[in-house]
Amino acid sequence: MVHIIIEGNIGVGKTSLLEAMKETYGSSVKVFPEPVKKVQCCAGENLLSLMYNDPKRWSFTFQKAIALAMMKIHMEARKTTDAHTVTERSIFGTKIVFVEHLKNKGLITKMEHWLLEDEFNFYVTQLKVNPDIIVYLRAPPEVCLKRIQERGRPEEKKITLDYLKGLHDLHERWLAPSCNHCHNDISASKNVIVIDANQSKSQMLTQLRSFEEKLFSAHLTGHLKVNKHVNPMMSDHKDEQFEGEKAI
Repeated sequence: MVHIIIEGNIGVGKTSLLEAMKETYGSSVKVFPEPVKKVQCCAGENLLSLMYNDPKRWSFTFQKAIALAMMKIHMEARKTTDAHTVTERSIFGTKIVFVEHLKNKGLITKMEHWLLEDEFNFYVTQLKVNPDIIVYLRAPPEVCLKRIQERGRPEEKKITLDYLKGLHDLHERWLAPSCNHCHNDISASKNVIVIDANQSKSQMLTQLRSFEEKLFSAHLTGHLKVNKHVNPMMSDHKDEQFEGEKAI
């Protein structure tokens, strides 16, 4: 069975694609949504809301909660033997994108970053989290912000375009083919499918279906290469232009 991860910016359309995959492939895939509800109710508190309202105070706590929730999902997915598994986000994106962004913005301390990195290394090596393929949904930050505003989650009111641009840049450097270097944690060159998410759900699914042979035979070519030590290799590159019909 193939372990597929869906990655991309906030508001890019990950949930919509997961729903479309479930409708299209039925029982041949088992979908694991992002554990948003887990962090919306932690000890009676909405940790997601706390984090957006006071990121300096709550970002570390939030990332600890997300990492644990994601690992539980990865472990459950690994136990699945009767269907391909599709997870919305992963422990990899949590570390490579979101934790690195917090470090870059000074929203977590050096010690907090070290603790999150050490935890990540333990999870991926000792618990052997080995995805087969990543589907990267790619859209301009401006499109993502518009979708966030349209879906109207109360916790997301304070999300800014600058924040989304920072996350977009880290996703690009990790997964986009225009990058000269892959991130050290995952050798992504052969195991990433890039989908233009600046369009409708049905159009994204059509793109994905054109990669079905690669998508569902990924386990035959081996897992993504995962190394113990985290040391992002960032390269300079220009953002590409995105075209497409009106996004959902």
